[in-house]
Amino acid sequence: MREKVKSVTAGFLAVIIAMSIPVNLKTADASEYSVFFGQTKEEKKGQLRIPVTDPEKTEDFQIISDGAVIERQESTSETDSESISEESQEPTSEIESEDISEESQESVSEVESESISEESQESISEINSEEYSGDLETNMITEDTSPAKKSHYTIWLENTTIVPEITDDGVFDYRTYLDSDTNPQLGIRLLERDLDNSVRPKTKYGGAPTREIPQDTLSDIDCQVTISDTDVVYAENGSNGVCTYNLSADAINLVVAGVGETAYKITMLPNTRYGAAPVSGSITVKNSPLYNEDFYVQVSGKEKQYTFDAWKTYLEAHNQWVNGEITVSLSDTGKKYYNTVKIETEDSDGMTDNRPADSRKKIKYELWAENEDRNASTRDVQNGTRVFTAGIDTSAPLLRKFAVESQCFAPTQTETEQYFGQDFVLKGSFSDAESGVRKVEYTTDNRHEKDAVWTEAETTLGAEAGSLDFTITLKDGCYSAVAVRAHDYAGNVSETKGFVNEHGAYITVIVDKAEPVLNVQATAGDKVYIGDKDNWTNKDVIFDIAFDKNSCPYAGVYQCEYLYHTVGDAVNIKNMTDMSENWTRIKLEDNLTAGMDVREDKNGYFYFRAISKSGVASKEILKKRVLTQHQIPRIKPVVVENADNAKRKNGWYNKESGAPVIRFVYPDYDTGVTSKEYDAPVTIHYQLTAETYETDKSAQEASNRSGMDASVQSKAKLQVQKSAQMGVMDSCDVTEGADGVKTFVVTQDDLDRHVIDFKNDTADREIQDGIYTLEYWIADKAGNVSAKQRHVYKIDSHEPENLEVVLEDSIFPVGQESAIVYERFYQENVTGTVSAEYGISGKASLTVLTAKKIGAWETAEKKDFLEINDTNVINIPTGTRCFLYVRAEDNAGNTAEGWTRGIVVDNMAPNQENGKALLMEPAGANKNGFYNKDVRVDILVTDAPENDNCAALMTVTGTVGKDGTDTFTDKELFSFTKELPTEEELTEASVFSTVQVIDAKKHESNAAYIEVTATDRSGNTKTSTQLLKIDVTKPQIEITFDNNNAENGSFYPSARTAAIQIREQNFDPSAVDIAVTRDGHPYNYRISDWKSDGDMHRATVAFAEDGSYMMEVSCTDLADNKSDIVKVPSFTIDRTAPVLTIKLEAGQDSLPREHYYRTAVTAVITVTEHNFSENGFVVETVPEAKKGTWRHDGDVHTMRLTFNGDNVYHIACSYTDLAGNRNDAGNSADKTAVDFVIDTIAPIILIEGITDGSANSGAVHPVISVLDFHMEAQDTEITVTTGVGDIVQTAVETAALEEGKGIGYQYVLSDLTDKDDNIYDLTVTACDKSGNVSVLTYRFSLNRKGSAYDLTKIMELMERQYITYADLADIQIVEMNIDMVEQFEIYISRNGALGYSAAYDKEVKGSAETGYIYTYHVKKDNFTEEGTYRISLYSKDRAGNEGNNMADIHGDEISFIVDNTPPKVVIDGIETGMLYDVESQKVHVSVSDNFRLSEAEFVLVNKANDVIDSWDYMALCGEGNQMDITIPQYNGELALLYRVKDAAGNEIQTFQGDRTALDDFLVTTDRLVQFLNKPSKTPQGRTVLLLTAVALAAIAVFIRKNVKRRRS
Repeated sequence: MREKVKSVTAGFLAVIIAMSIPVNLKTADASEYSVFFGQTKEEKKGQLRIPVTDPEKTEDFQIISDGAVIERQESTSETDSESISEESQEPTSEIESEDISEESQESVSEVESESISEESQESISEINSEEYSGDLETNMITEDTSPAKKSHYTIWLENTTIVPEITDDGVFDYRTYLDSDTNPQLGIRLLERDLDNSVRPKTKYGGAPTREIPQDTLSDIDCQVTISDTDVVYAENGSNGVCTYNLSADAINLVVAGVGETAYKITMLPNTRYGAAPVSGSITVKNSPLYNEDFYVQVSGKEKQYTFDAWKTYLEAHNQWVNGEITVSLSDTGKKYYNTVKIETEDSDGMTDNRPADSRKKIKYELWAENEDRNASTRDVQNGTRVFTAGIDTSAPLLRKFAVESQCFAPTQTETEQYFGQDFVLKGSFSDAESGVRKVEYTTDNRHEKDAVWTEAETTLGAEAGSLDFTITLKDGCYSAVAVRAHDYAGNVSETKGFVNEHGAYITVIVDKAEPVLNVQATAGDKVYIGDKDNWTNKDVIFDIAFDKNSCPYAGVYQCEYLYHTVGDAVNIKNMTDMSENWTRIKLEDNLTAGMDVREDKNGYFYFRAISKSGVASKEILKKRVLTQHQIPRIKPVVVENADNAKRKNGWYNKESGAPVIRFVYPDYDTGVTSKEYDAPVTIHYQLTAETYETDKSAQEASNRSGMDASVQSKAKLQVQKSAQMGVMDSCDVTEGADGVKTFVVTQDDLDRHVIDFKNDTADREIQDGIYTLEYWIADKAGNVSAKQRHVYKIDSHEPENLEVVLEDSIFPVGQESAIVYERFYQENVTGTVSAEYGISGKASLTVLTAKKIGAWETAEKKDFLEINDTNVINIPTGTRCFLYVRAEDNAGNTAEGWTRGIVVDNMAPNQENGKALLMEPAGANKNGFYNKDVRVDILVTDAPENDNCAALMTVTGTVGKDGTDTFTDKELFSFTKELPTEEELTEASVFSTVQVIDAKKHESNAAYIEVTATDRSGNTKTSTQLLKIDVTKPQIEITFDNNNAENGSFYPSARTAAIQIREQNFDPSAVDIAVTRDGHPYNYRISDWKSDGDMHRATVAFAEDGSYMMEVSCTDLADNKSDIVKVPSFTIDRTAPVLTIKLEAGQDSLPREHYYRTAVTAVITVTEHNFSENGFVVETVPEAKKGTWRHDGDVHTMRLTFNGDNVYHIACSYTDLAGNRNDAGNSADKTAVDFVIDTIAPIILIEGITDGSANSGAVHPVISVLDFHMEAQDTEITVTTGVGDIVQTAVETAALEEGKGIGYQYVLSDLTDKDDNIYDLTVTACDKSGNVSVLTYRFSLNRKGSAYDLTKIMELMERQYITYADLADIQIVEMNIDMVEQFEIYISRNGALGYSAAYDKEVKGSAETGYIYTYHVKKDNFTEEGTYRISLYSKDRAGNEGNNMADIHGDEISFIVDNTPPKVVIDGIETGMLYDVESQKVHVSVSDNFRLSEAEFVLVNKANDVIDSWDYMALCGEGNQMDITIPQYNGELALLYRVKDAAGNEIQTFQGDRTALDDFLVTTDRLVQFLNKPSKTPQGRTVLLLTAVALAAIAVFIRKNVKRRRS
């Protein structure tokens, strides 16, 4: 934009300056004399004289000599009358006043004296008579007889010769200089005739002595070069064949334009120094030879382009055959010089062959290049043609045979895989009747044909001419897709024949002849297991099978197998090489490993082998010995003999029962006779440990702990530890029977040598007392061990003795006294011991009973006895009053018993159990425990526990006082101290009660008290104290505030805190009553914690929230004394700054940018303030605006300001309320402000670099300028679409206009020139921040190859596809071209019939400068009939560019369908008005359309049009199919309605009551419903109707008779 403004301004200034130039400046030099020399000779009659210009002379010419002409030039300027400048007059004056110099005279004389050569005379004569005629003469002789003009004379002389110099002597090679960077040149040398024979060197040119004039001295000399035929050569800087050349410059660059010959002529233009005769000559441009890089050869159907050398090589390799039409095209290099390649063909006889290509054999081709526009051809130039011979064969070879001669491994064969254990051999044959089969090749991976690698197969000549037989052998490997094909010499490739299944899928071929090698590793319990040498295990044996991946690398393993032989079979098999039995398959894992777990008991051999997928089996079979036994045989119990179990007690043996004898039995054992797998050998293990007893007095303490006699102590001793074994010890231990069958030998130890009894080793073999433990188990060789069987045998005959009780180091004899008295009183638990002496069996039980009566143990339960621990310690808990009964029993059943004196264990103080104080709380106190009269105190003491287990009271005392001073101390109230009391006496002394009265006036104090102490016989003491309080003083209240700085009387801008001070000894903060109201409503205030200092109590109440407050305080002390009420004057707290907002309202729906508007704006200023005053508001507006009026709604106060017109606006406001709060915190810089813009002007869009509606064949660089003060670069959207609506991606370069000034942006579309030929719509949409939108669209086209088209309307039809004639409109097609379109046709075909030209209207716009726009309106009348229409276009412009057979867009055919026929509906199974006496009625529906059905919906409704059911036909069955629906029974008449619509929009819809609607039918078995709705369709209804008709007839007869009777 900036450049455009600058250019416009510069042009304007140039016009002004040009208009101000004086006119006379144009002719300022017109009076000057000019002398031009046309020749050097002077007539012999006189000397050369040049007269001074005579202003009044009226003659036009003056003849000076035969070879000179004086031309008078005149001027109208005022300067002609002035004196000629000094510089201009000097040569003239010198010539007039003086004789010609000596040198000049000599020169003249020499010329006069010498005879002029005939050649020179002819030349001079030619120049005088011819060269100064015509245009030159017009320039030389002019006359104007106007009296106001002065004359100026020019003299022409010939004194030089022009010598042209041309590159290559004027013969140019066509392609050397055509469009070359190096041009041929024409140079001009100027030779001067030399008259000074003595001084200057002489040269001869044209028979006259000459010298070359230096080029640098000729800057004022120009020549005119004229070339007659510029289609051959023209000067680079010339025009229309004429070029002016300054002789001091470099040579003229000549441009070769074509082949031919042209004449040139060089003429010197008039000057003041030299003259020369014109020179003529000719320039020839000759044809160039043809170069191989000028063209390339292609075969139809192939993209490859062959240079001629590559083409000859190709033909030689293919025996001169090709498989398509041969085309020869110019290369980019060739196109620089030529525009066509000519080809002439001959058959083998040398005649031109015009037969079709498919009927010819080999043909001879001759080609050359031509450019008719430049008259260039290589044909007649040496090496200007190329010749080759080729035949065309378009038929591919045919496969005659294809067979696989190898057999695959059947078990692994699938539809897509076959495995071979031998080489894969494939044989076949191809034939070709024309060029013959050249080679057969195969690939092993043809799944992706373009990536397949083909290998030439081995071939031999076939039986047929031109055929080859092939054999393909594939060694070990994996071949995913084996395929074969053949090539003939013409390059035709046969169809690929693949090794495929019946479905056409490739079969992968795997060839692998290697045998699989496997490795078997056995483990048991995570350890390597080897079963040789009868290595038994009780773990699962796990075989891990791995395969050598290199053993069969291609096929892999198909399966792994095993075979099992028992050890019995193994020892009886003579020939182990026969392994033909059925093998068991082992499952392979994904990683091609296998595993097998032997979980069952096995004793034998496992054999392993593997088979590959190609059927090759392992040669080496692996053998593994396995001996597994997972469980020990069931152990048999020991046999116990010689003991009388009936006489045993508590598991003990005594003298009467006798000692037992123990025997062992082997478990059941499988010898392998039947199973052929013997068990692991079994071993019986046993050991006997004895605890014997002997006298040891030093073991007294241990004896007491154990409860045994001190003289008998135990010693543990291992008596016996032995084992016995049985079983087959080795698989080699066999014996062979008479039948030759081998069986295994079992060995075993004698168990009669393993018997246990319990007698000592003395001669009398007496039973040895003690405790014996027998441990017995079995174990086998596999590592299985049974659970140990443990048996204990015990013997004892002693009874307990010496019973004794010791409590707190006091011995209590155990006897049997008749009366019980209480001797000892304890306060805490009493611990002691109970002891007795036992025999060998030890203590069975030692029990103690706490009893109150003798004989109580006879009826006591077990839970009543004390628990005695292992150390015979007893614990008598607190709360016990009793004597102890003791009973001891050993394990043999012996017992002893007795009892002690009474004891009491009591740790509870009096009243402890009931939790009550010794004195009752006095009555008469208020809720805070204060008294104001005498206090009566009840004393009640009960010893605890409150039952017959207490120790009983011993003493009770009391004390009364106040403020720490006793009135009386420890007054005795009760006493009981008797020794050895009985049970009854203790019970009587367990309770005591009395009453004490306290004088309230005497003891008035907050610290009055009464204290009672009670002690029982165990020393437990309890003291209870009752405090008494009395108060009669009234509380005193005072209230102060911390903030007393009010605004406007009672308004406070900050918080206030009230300090409440109460003087009271018995202060209760909960009894302080503070009543606060805020804005007339109760206020939930917050009070601080009360802080007390003696009788002074203080708290604060903070008033921080805005509001008007009132407050009053009162207090009641703990003694119910009430204070006076204290009130505070009302006040207002307002700490909240006013809320001031500015909201902008406009008449537009949305804001593209905040604060930018395109309509009038109303600023709504809102102040939210409870304590509002209009005087506190301040507003500033730029530009200034009038303040509005306030509107009030509670605390919300509103003012409105309206702004109109485009401008940038600023509003700033502040407000102060009655409490002095400001919305801007008192800082004017913080005022509430808003800036906004009203902009109603849309952006201005300018597009340069392209003309709207123009067609363009050259570069297109649109430059878009968008002007607006309020927008961003991204606010402009630029889209380019093609003639069919496709969006074109373009590169856009963005820059700001007048950087920093914000006036707009410039967008340059830099890559449109590179786009394809098409019609383009360049649409620029600019939206500024206020939402103003401008849209500018330029339509243009790129036309390098002819026309471009806008087919948008056709595209819309194609997308719709189906349309009715009624909806169809005329079709618009737009064509744009830089040239005139001479022919345009639209061809229409309906239903595939022969196409016809369409009728259309045409509009033409444009010019040669901008191109042409043709708008065609194809009439809709071209499409009146139904059918499928296809459209194609043809166009040809004046330059011959054709758009032919344009029948598709984006590869889609230009077609659409006109359909005027609605769909057809057929409904079978129901009719209008019918009754169907069924529970449901089946209905068959089908819908069809002549083209395509779009929608079909059926609805079942009742009389009220309520939908009962509906069906979507298209979803349920689809067009043309039958839809079966069921009409359910219903208690009313129904209608089946439908709406169907085809793709073109033809629609049929039925409604109830329509003639075509199926309605008023009834489906029900309900007779009443039938009768009510369809009476005529039911027997009952017909009967009723008949009776009604009869009745009506009877009535009619009756009426008629009555009428007749009345008339008569």
